[in-house]
Amino acid sequence: MNNKDVLLERISAHVFSRGNLKFTMDKIASELKISKKTIYKHFPTKHDLLDAIMFPRINFIKNQIAEIINSNKNFVEKCYLISEVLINSLQFADKLVSELAAMGDEWWNKIDKIRMRILNKNIKILLTEGIKEGYIIDRDVVILSKIYISAITSVINPTFSSKVKTSPGKLIEITLEVLFQGLFTEKGRKYFKKLKKEKLNKGKIK
Repeated sequence: MNNKDVLLERISAHVFSRGNLKFTMDKIASELKISKKTIYKHFPTKHDLLDAIMFPRINFIKNQIAEIINSNKNFVEKCYLISEVLINSLQFADKLVSELAAMGDEWWNKIDKIRMRILNKNIKILLTEGIKEGYIIDRDVVILSKIYISAITSVINPTFSSKVKTSPGKLIEITLEVLFQGLFTEKGRKYFKKLKKEKLNKGKIK
């Protein structure tokens, strides 16, 4: 690794071990006993440093998901593995999500655009496979994709995260559990089917 990579590795490890992004370049230099001149040489602004810290992690997650999508595993196995990747990737983010937003819409929007590209690229592929393999209901994939993406992005965002006392990792775990397993218990599903059947029968009588 060159000097910049070594420097970035040290700073990244330090930032993630602290669990927050509320730092100054001066503080990083002081805590790691690195000259400010060295840091500013490679990362002229804090935003440059944050880009260098965060985007490799995002690319790593993206590559993990792509590897799972392209594997020979079935739909259910892929869903489980992807949920594990997402949950684990957000374990470090208990404080980071809201802090990213506090840094300004421009920076969070960059993260969100990448997230949407990852979701849009993979969700349709995954759901199409699930329908073909008989694991999920046969409905319009465009509609199903919209439901899944909307649910994930509306839960994992700074506005919502700041209002609930639940970690981002737990939020995505709950969201995926409901999306993949449904909200109803077996009792609820049976009763819903009963009501639907009764309504259909009444319609036929009329």
